[in-house]
Amino acid sequence: MSGASDFGKGTQMDCSKTNATRYECAGASARGFARRENQDRYRLSDTGIVLCDGIGGAEAGEVFAEASCWRCDKLLSTSLGANEIIADANEKAVAIGTVIGSRGGSSACVAKFRQDGSVDISSRGDILAIRLSGHKASIVNRPDYSAECKLEAYLGDGRNADMASQRYCALPLDRVDECFIFVSDGVWKSLSLDEMADTWDASSGDIKVMASSLVKLAGRHGSLDDRTAVVCKRVA
Repeated sequence: MSGASDFGKGTQMDCSKTNATRYECAGASARGFARRENQDRYRLSDTGIVLCDGIGGAEAGEVFAEASCWRCDKLLSTSLGANEIIADANEKAVAIGTVIGSRGGSSACVAKFRQDGSVDISSRGDILAIRLSGHKASIVNRPDYSAECKLEAYLGDGRNADMASQRYCALPLDRVDECFIFVSDGVWKSLSLDEMADTWDASSGDIKVMASSLVKLAGRHGSLDDRTAVVCKRVA
């Protein structure tokens, strides 16, 4: 893929091998046309998923996204819930902004796999978590937009440092035709939910194909932003 940059720790891995429920994850990312660097970051681990989208332009967005993604990923293996992880990463991002003198930041979504098979999800910014079941797509969270459709909250925004993150507990995936999708705005602003469901059908359940196809399709639809998609399905 031209301009593609993969920041995941491997494109696919089995998750929660010690639990009764296991999830398999894959991700894909491509640089947009607005900047020379891809400012999206994601991590896949045996405890969950992190996806961050840098805000601020220039190098600031890249710095915030990398730092936030690294911090969230590190905390996934602790006893902290997804919402507490987001809060900690936000505190660190605000501190980074003070040091480098930038009001940039990062949208972020954390999905932590729980022992009961459910997925603890927390987000701040405009990363979307979507559940696909058969041909039905539903948004699990919502973007942090004001009435004027401006981004209202994100990691590193000192003005809204105490704003609560959105927290959700998604039920376990029970069927082979179900998956979770986590996408940056470079993807979801260019694709409808129906198009995502069609892409899932065409992938025949192959999550690597699904992630790559979503990123490529958003590009063909004219998305100029960095595009990242992470797909997760239950395997046991």
